[in-house]
Amino acid sequence: MNTVDRDGTPATLGPDSSATPNRPVDRPRGSSGRRMLRNLAVLFAVIVAAGAAMLLASPHAPALTRSGPARPQPEPTSTPAPKAAVAVPGAGAPWRVGLQIGHLDSAQLPAELSRLRGSTGAYAAGITEVEVNRAVAEAAAELLEDAGIEVTVLPATVPPGFAADAFVSVHADGSTHTGVRGYKISPPWRASPASRDLVAALLEHYGEATGLPRDLNGVTYRMRGYYAFNSYRYRHAITLTTPAAILEMGYLSNGTDREYLLAHPEQAAAGLVAGILAFLDQRDPFDRWDTMPIEAMILRAPRSGIALHAGPDRSSTVRLHLRQGDTLYARGGVGHWYDVRVQGSYRHFGWVHADDLGMPPPE
Repeated sequence: MNTVDRDGTPATLGPDSSATPNRPVDRPRGSSGRRMLRNLAVLFAVIVAAGAAMLLASPHAPALTRSGPARPQPEPTSTPAPKAAVAVPGAGAPWRVGLQIGHLDSAQLPAELSRLRGSTGAYAAGITEVEVNRAVAEAAAELLEDAGIEVTVLPATVPPGFAADAFVSVHADGSTHTGVRGYKISPPWRASPASRDLVAALLEHYGEATGLPRDLNGVTYRMRGYYAFNSYRYRHAITLTTPAAILEMGYLSNGTDREYLLAHPEQAAAGLVAGILAFLDQRDPFDRWDTMPIEAMILRAPRSGIALHAGPDRSSTVRLHLRQGDTLYARGGVGHWYDVRVQGSYRHFGWVHADDLGMPPPE
């Protein structure tokens, strides 16, 4: 019978070598004596082999290898436990989180993203976006590590195929209208259920921790199509199955938001961390289906005049009024709202209420 040694080398199990005497055995004269001796040898070999097989068959028997007995293995169960791609904290490897400092070292972006090398982010009152992003992301990383999370803090360049249990790109916003303020959070275009859960947790906890208002009108198509999400187009992007969100913490161009972020980066970090931890707390590491992007559902506008809102709220800006028969690509939604894009332009996207479509709420 063959087994494998700890170092991967095949090891052969056979009868105990001590069964063979050290000195020659005097053979009896005559054919009958030789037959009897041969039969005794065969019988002895059978007994030894049977004993070895019984030993190896026992679930409590140590595994024999060239390096000696190994630790006894537990008895097999009727249904083997599945391997976790990501272990639950405290039961194996920690959760892994990626935090990206938006625009950091953008001049060093790879050739495929060279058009973004000059993208240094918002700037107002002598404050750069990178300064604010770094302060919050680094404070958040410390809090996550204190909670037992494995954290990777990334610059603008994302390693090819970066994978994690959650990825958040940390940014601050800017506008030519200084009165515009508030935070906003977006998943990728091809959001998975896990990405939507991450966004929902961040929306709840970041707003609660900071007291900043939510900017329902500000999520842009550039946020949805953020390059770090786009593994279809770029090598330097996260994997398709990494739950992801981009966070715009507030507007540097707004005095109130700017002063808050400069004075209280630790509170912004606490809100970010609370959202991430809440998301991880409800995650099932054995269920990987919810990390797969939702397939688009094709819908049709049943009548003209249906409002396409900037957010899942009727008080949000109406971006467009649909025409009867307009084709909509819906990838899930929130509550009674469908998250849709109008065929023909990535700039025409937003939220349509299920009642306006004559549809049940999205699952």
